[in-house]
Amino acid sequence: MRDRLEREFHSQSYSLVPFSEKDQKHFLLKFWKETCPEIEVDYLENLAKRVVKLSIQHLTVQDKNFMGIPLQSWLIADMFKGSLKEYSTSAAVELPEHINTVMLYDLYVEKKWDIYLSDKKGSDRTKVMVHNDDVELHKCFMHNHMAAAFVAILSTQQLKKLNDKSIEEGAREFLKKIIAGLEKTGIVIEVIEG
Repeated sequence: MRDRLEREFHSQSYSLVPFSEKDQKHFLLKFWKETCPEIEVDYLENLAKRVVKLSIQHLTVQDKNFMGIPLQSWLIADMFKGSLKEYSTSAAVELPEHINTVMLYDLYVEKKWDIYLSDKKGSDRTKVMVHNDDVELHKCFMHNHMAAAFVAILSTQQLKKLNDKSIEEGAREFLKKIIAGLEKTGIVIEVIEG
């Protein structure tokens, strides 16, 4: 079918190929060299090997390597960038013994929250009252996204079995704000069953 489509559309087709282990290491190294140029390349190469090994051991599901997807490789690279920034004051970067998608999701949400506060909202988090307001706003942020996740993941029947009936209504209100363009934090990307 590929040859026929290329002939009929007079265009070359491309296939998406996942990152190999070598690609993953190269990507991590390049990312860290750009974001942490003060750290020796040998150290970054060694860290990249260790991170790829860790991801293969703990994030591979049914022969699908998590870091084979460039966006997910970027997530992991960014996750360890914070640790690398601390490297200049300590002897080495401590890697966790285990890594899982929940850890990555938590780090992603925290990063998204930081971007929202500093870039989108322009919060000066050094001021005490701004910090206190941000703590309260963060609680609301987490509650809304967790409720939206329940609505996205659970079926309507499962939602009805929850003791807290306000979760479903709160999530629906939050999702209405997202659809109307009034919600600016934007983590939920899809909702099923309404």
